[in-house]
Amino acid sequence: MEFHLCGGQFKLRTPDWRAAIISGMISATVLTCSVVSVIVAKGGSLWGAIRMVAAIAIGDGVFVEPASRDIAVLIVALSVHLALAIGFALVLATLIEVCDVGSNSLMTLLVGTMFGAFLYFVNFYVMTAAFAWFIDARTWINFSLHILYGLVTGLSYMQLARFRKTRYV
Repeated sequence: MEFHLCGGQFKLRTPDWRAAIISGMISATVLTCSVVSVIVAKGGSLWGAIRMVAAIAIGDGVFVEPASRDIAVLIVALSVHLALAIGFALVLATLIEVCDVGSNSLMTLLVGTMFGAFLYFVNFYVMTAAFAWFIDARTWINFSLHILYGLVTGLSYMQLARFRKTRYV
């Protein structure tokens, strides 16, 4: 039995950019709620994760006063998180359209899962060259959260794009 992702055929289909952006926003929200739930359940501090994400944009100086709770750091972290989620959702939507799997829920979930795993590898193994503070965050929990991101993004994109095609055709 052979399995060919994308069926060996690539089609130049334009993604539904609006659906991709909305799916990125949905995924960012789901992921944020999931991260908060995990951190609270483990009895940790939310500010550690907030600082790690904010430091992508404003540098590692944000770690100097770890006990402080700065609203500007929170806004930067949420902005970075949302921008990355939307940017990666645009990439995943393009992949879904190129592989022509948007009409198949199982294949869309598979592509989303693989995309989430790929993002985890890039974020926690490649990008640590620039953002070394993510090395300590290489955990199965973060891997699972990235898989969740891929699943939610892929599924929400598929549903939104399908809805928009049937509604506006």
